[in-house]
Amino acid sequence: MKLFQAKQSADRKAAKKGEGEDQSLMTSLRGLSSKRFKGMDHLDQRKRLLLLSQIAAETDQDYAATANELSSTWWDEDDEFPGDHCLWKDGYVSLINYLAQGLDVRLGTPVVKIDFSVPSHLTLHLSGGEQIDADYCICTLPLGVLKHHHESLFHPSLPDQNVDALRRLGVAAMEKVALRFEESFWEQMAPNVHCIYRMPTQEARRAPTALEASFCVSLKHVTGSNVLVVYYVTDTARHMATLEEEKLVPSTLALLQSMFPDMPEPLEVKRTTWDQDPFTCGAYSFNAVSCSSQHRLHLRSPVGLEGCPKRVHFAGEATSDRFPSTVHGAYLEGRRAAQEVPQLRAKLRDLGLDDQGIRKTLVERLLAAGRGLESSVAVSLQAPAVQFIVNASVGRMARVVGVRAGQLWVLGDFTGRSSGLDPLSGKLLWSSSSGLESISHTAVVPGSDLVLCASGWTGNVSAITGESACWSLDADVGEYARVAWSPASNLAIYAGGGRVHKVAGVDSGGSLRYCVDAGIGAVWSLCSSGSRVVCGGSWSRPEHTARVASLDAESGEVLFSSDPGVGRYIVTALSRDGGVAFCGGENGMVTALDSATGEVRFRAESSVEEVWHLEVTEELLLCSGGWSELMSALDLQGQHRWGPMNATVGKIFSLLQLPHDDLLLCGGSNSRVAGLQLSSGQLRFSVDLPDVGEIWSMAYDPSSRLLFCGGNKELVAAVQL
Repeated sequence: MKLFQAKQSADRKAAKKGEGEDQSLMTSLRGLSSKRFKGMDHLDQRKRLLLLSQIAAETDQDYAATANELSSTWWDEDDEFPGDHCLWKDGYVSLINYLAQGLDVRLGTPVVKIDFSVPSHLTLHLSGGEQIDADYCICTLPLGVLKHHHESLFHPSLPDQNVDALRRLGVAAMEKVALRFEESFWEQMAPNVHCIYRMPTQEARRAPTALEASFCVSLKHVTGSNVLVVYYVTDTARHMATLEEEKLVPSTLALLQSMFPDMPEPLEVKRTTWDQDPFTCGAYSFNAVSCSSQHRLHLRSPVGLEGCPKRVHFAGEATSDRFPSTVHGAYLEGRRAAQEVPQLRAKLRDLGLDDQGIRKTLVERLLAAGRGLESSVAVSLQAPAVQFIVNASVGRMARVVGVRAGQLWVLGDFTGRSSGLDPLSGKLLWSSSSGLESISHTAVVPGSDLVLCASGWTGNVSAITGESACWSLDADVGEYARVAWSPASNLAIYAGGGRVHKVAGVDSGGSLRYCVDAGIGAVWSLCSSGSRVVCGGSWSRPEHTARVASLDAESGEVLFSSDPGVGRYIVTALSRDGGVAFCGGENGMVTALDSATGEVRFRAESSVEEVWHLEVTEELLLCSGGWSELMSALDLQGQHRWGPMNATVGKIFSLLQLPHDDLLLCGGSNSRVAGLQLSSGQLRFSVDLPDVGEIWSMAYDPSSRLLFCGGNKELVAAVQL
């Protein structure tokens, strides 16, 4: 994954300069190799098919397009919308009926031509011969229909940039077969199941004619009905749409019977044929080779005669540069297009339904709901102001360390560069080197200006104070290292997260005090408090284990190593006195252990599905989820305190406590920072920082009340709280 991300980043930079040539995602993946990975084509057949199935799980299921169709450079150039995933209990028709209230909706009336050839108005020609004159038209036709019919539909023809966008954008293929049964028999094998994924391990099953389903969704827990929906995507969906029902249904039943041999006959079967339907001509859009979000902006450019009002406007999921291929993307694009039309914009404003009015209404509702709460909650509904966004001159993955000696220190994960900025203006004051080629983790030594750095690619570690590198040495901990500071022993603790998985203690002068094997394989997490150091394992390869180890910080002696029962990718935290080690992992459980003996104090559900971060306060254990995008809190005895709460930031990549303000800051994958009330989990504010990218680091300066944010791009933001 890191190989591809590095290549994609380089390709995007080249593309923005007008250099390089895009290729398919599959071509890029086939071309990847390293010392340890010789390339996809060098794998045996079983491993190759498993890898292809994993790629399909990332592409076919999300984009309904194959890796051969998707752009390597721009295939995943979209944002995640905050909130839970959901199914409409009564179908999308309930949303359509609600939005259509009070409108003149004419069914069975296809438009065959949109004529904007005269300056004063445009004319819609209907299939029955009727004509409708109008000032403006908002066209929300599906991408597939526009691709097939734009030449005959518009007069005059669309401008070149709109047509070029239509040519470049791809139309996905997805079809469904819904089967209703007497009972939900699948729950006997997998209780409470919602989605069943299939991963073909035979080449023949990958052929479109094999009618291999991508996944199945149970509607039992949404609608209460015993319905199973089978999803077909890409070339299989295109082939499936051409089949008559008497050929399709037996194939679908045979597929289900391969999973559920005692499956009864269905009571009812319904299917889609979107790929063959002349009013859809496929499913939703995707970024095909040589297509980026910029082409979506070209597609939505309004058109009209030169020197006249732009009378034809475009909306729909295909015109969304942030949320393509989604219903919410289509809805937001409709609102955007409506506000481009002068008469509609004024009407929406008068009704309080423009963007400003919607925000005002939401705030008023929140304030009304919050009456009786502390006044600080109402005040905090206003989003903080962005003070500045600047290039920190350290390359991609700019990591903010904090304000030291009156300067904001920033480190570059991919370059090992360091820089100092004026914390109030963002002006670059100096640029230097950390002494490392890359950085995977940092820690600040309290009460000093010393910052500890661990390398991403080598076993080297270093310490810096501002633009000066104090020392650098090979601690023999290998790549992807972690670092923590142990105040009790006055040592920097480093641990390896790759092939070398040792733990090293280095004093503040750069002398190696010990280097030991913790016995848990690659270290996924590292923390230190009191006289203890605790490491969580990742189990990323067969020779590694999902275990946790506790060490004496002074000597490096391993006190215990055990399986805490939390699954893989163990994250750890220590109580303030170092006496209790908290562990969380892939299965969503949290375990508390005596840090000296490994004795279990408690096991509890985190309520966030999988635990990516643990943070300890004086009273709470904070848990953040990975794919679930949720936060929850337990007390230090394992009792549930609040949550799960959606932090609205996508996948949560960074956390920062401000206990004096009763505030927990969350940064995430959708370029947003949110503030939650630490004691209750309630959302107090959020601020979007799209130029910064995914928020991977945060630091706070109490004297100026500035929050500094670094992301996966080259920019750093300051936000006034």
